Amino acid sequence: MSEIIRYRSGMSNGYFVKGEQGAIAVDTGAEMGPEPVLRHLAEAGLRPEDIRLIVITHGHVDHFMNVQAFADVTGAKVMCHEKARRFIVEGLLPDVDFEGRTKMGKEMWAAQQKKGNPVDHAPTGPVDLTFGDEGCDLKEWGIDGTIVYTPGHSRSCSCVIVGEEAIVGDLFTAPAFTDLVGMTYFQYEGAPYEQPQQSVQKLLDLGVKKFWPGHGNPRDDVYVRQALEEELAGKEMYYTVQELEAAEIHE
Repeated sequence: MSEIIRYRSGMSNGYFVKGEQGAIAVDTGAEMGPEPVLRHLAEAGLRPEDIRLIVITHGHVDHFMNVQAFADVTGAKVMCHEKARRFIVEGLLPDVDFEGRTKMGKEMWAAQQKKGNPVDHAPTGPVDLTFGDEGCDLKEWGIDGTIVYTPGHSRSCSCVIVGEEAIVGDLFTAPAFTDLVGMTYFQYEGAPYEQPQQSVQKLLDLGVKKFWPGHGNPRDDVYVRQALEEELAGKEMYYTVQELEAAEIHE
């Protein structure tokens, strides 16, 4: 049986998955340098050499910001979807291929563009292994789980499924620093609006009961199914920029 361990790193969540034959890291948080890597490992009861693989859920900088330090500290190979590779090795920011998906997402993106990107550049990092739309089995790295391709938020979005739990990146997520979790409100340019819905439904059909997002706290399948049904019925998660600022979590 594998165990998912979440840690908060800057604006993002990072994860470790502990299996009987080893452990993997999923996303690398939004802090920079080896110190946070060592701290998060120690808090999870892991040694650097326990990490056999680093999986990046998608090619957005807040999820791979510290990938180089993770690779240096652990010696593990880095894996991502083939469509995420360029973002990591070239250090591309999300706005290369990014737009608001919902009313809230469009308002947030317009407000952010006026302020300027909070990250002036994306750090580069290694990518040793890639997979395609067929996903990947994780048994080779000691984890009884799989990677499933779930596009919508980005072209590269992929989820790590372990038993009835899934680490879902930003497919089902919260605005940064809040706990207001719902369907993704950003997407890659020109993405079909229904694509994230189809990807969430895919996870539900695969029997996922607990969703671990890239931002915010986990939600169960009842909550996720309700959010999906509401959006299908025309109701989207919506908060104004001012309401989101008031809802910020300060830890």
